[in-house]
Amino acid sequence: MKADSNTNPDIHRGLIGVHFDRTDVSLVDGKKGTLSVRGYFVDALVAHSTFEETAYLLLSGELPDSNELERFQQELCAARQLPKQILSRRPGDVAATYCDPSKARRELDWSTRLTIDDACADYWNWQTRNPQGYATA
Repeated sequence: MKADSNTNPDIHRGLIGVHFDRTDVSLVDGKKGTLSVRGYFVDALVAHSTFEETAYLLLSGELPDSNELERFQQELCAARQLPKQILSRRPGDVAATYCDPSKARRELDWSTRLTIDDACADYWNWQTRNPQGYATA
């Protein structure tokens, strides 16, 4: 849901040691209890946008279409550095991951909804939240 971009709150200057000013990037509406970024309510962005979509919005001022998002994701991937050191497995770490859903499609008429990229992202998110493996999960 898009926020009302015509809202122009009064700013009362003169608070010693407090720095603030007007911005086109975000709007805090204390009376309504809302925060919007680039015209979109933050609650809606959290519920319906990915990190990459929101980053694109902050940088460009608009949410990306599918082509813009794909290009932006490729730029982000190209800019990432992966660690070059491979360490031995820790207790609880997965030894290997394999996936071939073709038998499930043949025998059960079932197909996956997510891609291998989704699986890798899910695994990476879990691993970053649980750096010691299952011992702390």
